[in-house]
Amino acid sequence: MPQDSRYYKILGTINNQLVYKAQVNKIIDGTEYSIPNNQLVNGILQLTVFDDKENVIASRLSFVQPQVLQIKKPELQSLSFNTSSRGKNSFAIPKDSDYSSYTVLVLDANTKSTEEDQSLLSSLWLTGDIVSNIASPAQYFTKNRNTEALDALLISEKWKRFDWKSIISGNYPTIKYQPENYLSYKGKINVQGKPAPDTYLNLIFDSGSGSKVFKLNQIIAVFLFSTI
Repeated sequence: MPQDSRYYKILGTINNQLVYKAQVNKIIDGTEYSIPNNQLVNGILQLTVFDDKENVIASRLSFVQPQVLQIKKPELQSLSFNTSSRGKNSFAIPKDSDYSSYTVLVLDANTKSTEEDQSLLSSLWLTGDIVSNIASPAQYFTKNRNTEALDALLISEKWKRFDWKSIISGNYPTIKYQPENYLSYKGKINVQGKPAPDTYLNLIFDSGSGSKVFKLNQIIAVFLFSTI
């Protein structure tokens, strides 16, 4: 590693989010530096070292706490399955103040792709971040996983999400899907001062793109219309 820099900056990112930043005046071979991980979540941590001219001189990928995977599965309630063509299937997830959103994976019972080969966790934590194809990525997140093998894999892999040289030069990734420009309204449907279950409500909004009609059957209704 070059030693002619006045100082070095170290940046750590997880899922494109900056989670660690430090500056050291000198890097000595054999010296160990520790990073607190008590507030980090599972995922690939990209550590990058820059010199005082913002040149990337070293980088390393590692997985945060592979021994302790923070996985919480909600308890499904009110399960309703219908195997008929275009049949309605439904379930409910109890509200939890610690989690505002969930990821749901639905698989065809006859699909050749199984969770044993590539799972939801391996897609979220591994294959979405690196370039090359990985054989059976789900193996690194099973009960009998080999954490040393995962670390050895990340030593040779390349980062996929972005390139620091392009970011520093001002060439940012193109945002393919722009957020929609919407207004949001929330209200309660009452009849004679009482909530009205199973009551239909017709809403008509007049915007620059024309009138839009919404027919709702909810006690708590959220109405959306475009302002474009």
